[in-house]
Amino acid sequence: MFRIEGPVQHYAWGSQTVIPEFLGVPPDGSPQAELWLGANAVAPAVRTEDGASLEALIEAEPARMLGAYVEERFGELPFLFKLLAVSAPLSIQVHPSSRQAEAGFAREAGAGIPLDAAVRIYRDRRAKPEMLYSVSRFEMLCGFRDPAETARIYTELHIPALTPVSNTLHHGGTGALRAATEYFAGLEAGARGELVAALQAACAGPGTMPEIAYLADLARRYPGDVGVLVASLLDHVTLESGSAVYLPARKLHSYLEGVALELMGNSDNVVRAGLTPKHVDVAELLRIVEFTPAGIPSLTPTHLASGHVAYPSPPPEFRLDLICVAGEGAVGVDQWGPDILLCTEGEVSAEGAEATGETLRFTRGQAVFVPAATRGYRIAGEGRVARATVAPPA
Repeated sequence: MFRIEGPVQHYAWGSQTVIPEFLGVPPDGSPQAELWLGANAVAPAVRTEDGASLEALIEAEPARMLGAYVEERFGELPFLFKLLAVSAPLSIQVHPSSRQAEAGFAREAGAGIPLDAAVRIYRDRRAKPEMLYSVSRFEMLCGFRDPAETARIYTELHIPALTPVSNTLHHGGTGALRAATEYFAGLEAGARGELVAALQAACAGPGTMPEIAYLADLARRYPGDVGVLVASLLDHVTLESGSAVYLPARKLHSYLEGVALELMGNSDNVVRAGLTPKHVDVAELLRIVEFTPAGIPSLTPTHLASGHVAYPSPPPEFRLDLICVAGEGAVGVDQWGPDILLCTEGEVSAEGAEATGETLRFTRGQAVFVPAATRGYRIAGEGRVARATVAPPA
């Protein structure tokens, strides 16, 4: 076992205070959006004692670090663990399935687009399913609202330019959702700007329908942006603290505000539809998105032992556990692969098998990598730990 430190990503939508406070360091005045804990080649965590990359450490000793099951099944650490601090809306985005990622990567590689190019979408061949655990109240857009309901909303807004879309959506079906998205994407800049401005005015006044009040803020932040129009088709979801949800590949989404733990497949493939200065490719998004008006599945925790719950999610790449210890009690943890432990409250210790005598203490904001070769450990002390691990073998 060894402590690791993850890089912080300074995206414009991040909070200036949440992550510094969590890490116990002074804020530097810049937005700090994501703390990454994993071995992703873009920004791997490092071993605290010597700065060695976790990616390199795994490559040097895959059998010890990953274990036989994970090495054979994935050949790498298959998940990326993040702390998100969202103070402004993220881009409207979607992540590809495995088949789509393979095809997209091959297509862009064949076109000679460098991996680090701003216009590169497919930076690897992997899917990017995600799960999210809300640390605070968390607002997000996820999946399409029922087409008939959106048609009703558009009608009540009394914006003439929305009438063609409202008529299309009124008939329902996945074809209607695709047609509406294509319509917004095809508007000329002037017409799009006028429609976004009209939405802002309609959603900002008194008596605004609560299900679309978020559009006024999006339109103010991103005037003339097609992402505002696409966002009007999506479900607005509010998660209370302690809720967990699963976001499969191909589901359109955006995070609006809040703090959360995010666990995902080890991929950096993102297709964006707007609300960002980064590369937007609506045509590619139309090829990837699943146009189904279905909500996001909530994840119900499984109680494994006193103080230990797990949030099983469908993909084999990851599982999130939450462990709470107090006083004399300790929680035993079985292993079938590598673990990343993040202390979210208090001070705890990870204690290996008695034969090794290995004990590592860590406090709020500190993280530990537990190689598969540890073969089980205990969490003791006073505090809470979030454990990122691979889903157990079937």
